[in-house]
Amino acid sequence: MTTIKIYNSITGTIYKYINVNNIELNNLEIKELFDKNIIENKCYNILKMNTIIYSNYNDIYYNDKILLDDLQIIFLPLDINIINELKIKGLRCMTNKLRNNLDIAKIAVQINGDELKYISKKLKNNFELVKIAVQQNGNSLLYASKKLQNNYEIVKQAILQDSYSYVYASEKLQNNFEIVKLAVQQNGNILTYVPDKFKNDFEIVKIAVQQDGISLLFASNELKNNFEIVNIAVQQNGKSLISASKKLKNNFDIVKIAVQQDGHLLQYVSDELKNNFDIVKLAVQQDGMSLKYISDELKNNFDIVKIAVQQNSKALKYVPNTLKNNLEIK
Repeated sequence: MTTIKIYNSITGTIYKYINVNNIELNNLEIKELFDKNIIENKCYNILKMNTIIYSNYNDIYYNDKILLDDLQIIFLPLDINIINELKIKGLRCMTNKLRNNLDIAKIAVQINGDELKYISKKLKNNFELVKIAVQQNGNSLLYASKKLQNNYEIVKQAILQDSYSYVYASEKLQNNFEIVKLAVQQNGNILTYVPDKFKNDFEIVKIAVQQDGISLLFASNELKNNFEIVNIAVQQNGKSLISASKKLKNNFDIVKIAVQQDGHLLQYVSDELKNNFDIVKLAVQQDGMSLKYISDELKNNFDIVKIAVQQNSKALKYVPNTLKNNLEIK
């Protein structure tokens, strides 16, 4: 036998104790047991080890069977009908009194973090409430108080939920190395929003291009000319070659990686490599239509043209007349 305490979440006042056998129950059995012990039409959460395993207002269920020991029943003095209205209409349709009720606000931002927009200025400065909001929708950081937009933990949670929430952080935190690092780990293209000093930071840019090679576009010119950075970028996404420096567009190893992914990237490489047999061969093997971009010399190379046309017969339109009638090519 175990005793479970039901208490008011606002005042902390104990509502009642109930005695139950310490047995394993699934979520439906738990619901049936505790619905009998809570005031009708009132909201409550059941927690075990500080984790919600059942909620009668936002349909959270714990799927496995659990023992009933160490349960907490948090009674919320709210009407379930209010919660249902909240789910349908949101906070903006509530009275000011309800909109400024902490428990209702918590429920609202659990459903949709953007509901933070409609609560009082005071509650927008409530750490716990704002944390719940940004964990549901990182971009709700926009509606948090200036103080909490400058709170490392709040901003961290927001970015983990949605990397673009970085732009709503305070200027101080947008200049914080760890915050920038976290943001580009989630989405390399956040590099476009960071201060210039980070666009020239080797570690930050390396992390960004590892996550999305296309983010090379936002790196400094110095790092667009860094072999290691560009090599990582084109391995992640060949199209990042477009953003590489002129020097690295003439680098055999870099270009080789890119055209193996997309032959059409041959159009962005140096004239020297457009005339390189090995590079061109890789390009037309990947897409015969890249024959369009190669040097005139190699357009007259039988082996290159044959590979291109075999890969894509439409490439025949780029074949010089001197080879076009060669039956072996067709």
